[in-house]
Amino acid sequence: RHDLTFENTTDVADRPEFRLKRKKRMVDGKLVDGWFAVDFTLSELKQLRALQRFPFRDPNFNGKFQVATLQEQISLVEQNRQQAEVWIEEKSKSVAWHLKLLNNYFGFPDLPGKTKGSKGKAESTCLYPEMKSTAWHNALEKNGEVPDWKGKRFEDIILGTLERNGYNSSESNLYLQSFETEDLKYVHAKSSLKLIQLIGEPDEIQQDTGRPYKDLMTPQGIREIGGYAFAVSPDKNVIVPRNATTGYVDESGIQHGKEFVSMVHE
Repeated sequence: RHDLTFENTTDVADRPEFRLKRKKRMVDGKLVDGWFAVDFTLSELKQLRALQRFPFRDPNFNGKFQVATLQEQISLVEQNRQQAEVWIEEKSKSVAWHLKLLNNYFGFPDLPGKTKGSKGKAESTCLYPEMKSTAWHNALEKNGEVPDWKGKRFEDIILGTLERNGYNSSESNLYLQSFETEDLKYVHAKSSLKLIQLIGEPDEIQQDTGRPYKDLMTPQGIREIGGYAFAVSPDKNVIVPRNATTGYVDESGIQHGKEFVSMVHE
């Protein structure tokens, strides 16, 4: 559900059986009060129902779905791919039949026109998961607060799930992203998956290194990222800043964007 806590994206606050699981924890330098995912077992998580957190989005599915695991998301992608291949095969049969009919109608029965459909190859949906607050999660493991991890790093748990499903190379239709640096470097040393360095607001502090994100948006920072990541992903308003007076993008903002993109691709 994107966040480390569930009160904004599930009905956990309305479930008295989980009242005592509410905790206060320091996360990225801020005190967060809520129901943290790490304090729930999988069977407990499956009792929750998902809610739409944004009022401007459709709330009609509130309460109808469970919290999905990474494995369930991967399985859904595979299911969609298989269904797409069946659809392509059926369409191929239909096209072949109509082509043969037209050939016979116009007196060209020997022109190409398959009588059998061929199974097509469907492009799979791209997965774009994010490793969230990796340093924070690993600190919990070191403190013994997540015993089920059995000494594993957060990154290894994610990599294990991906690799079991065939996501194990740069050819995999997957991009693994993070706002941190050390977790991406760790994954890069163990895998050839395509990695994306997310970049926060320029003055925001990167939690695993203690440096501001603006340091990553310099030529030196971009060169460092190039050593382990496939691409960078800053906020579009950082790439092309708006005019502080008008609130719109002007020539200055466009020029800033061009210079940043040129620097990244050098």
